[in-house]
Amino acid sequence: MAQKNEISGDVGQIVMGDSNVGPSLSIVINLNLNNDGEKLLTKVQRDDITKKVKELSAVSDLTALDIYRELLNKFDTDKMDNSPRSKFNEACEYIDKKYAECIDDDLQADTAKIEAPVQIKEIP
Repeated sequence: MAQKNEISGDVGQIVMGDSNVGPSLSIVINLNLNNDGEKLLTKVQRDDITKKVKELSAVSDLTALDIYRELLNKFDTDKMDNSPRSKFNEACEYIDKKYAECIDDDLQADTAKIEAPVQIKEIP
């Protein structure tokens, strides 16, 4: 015969029987709610961006975190994982442009350091 239980107050879950069974019955559902319907960056694309960011960080005075902040602000997203695929080429071009600027600055600094050769005149 079923036993009647009287419940009062806020009750989130009532366990009937063995309470060890509950955790094994849990179901995890991941929802990706992207309003635009755009596909997100793939792992390979994120790895390419990471590689370019490391290269830029090595030749510039910017840290990788600073570069990622610039990318997130420029492409108006909260995480790189949530960046749309359509922005991948723009992000790569942006990083390559910054990389070229840093290389040009280094070359100009190096050429400024090189002095013109000193010519020694013969003593009569």
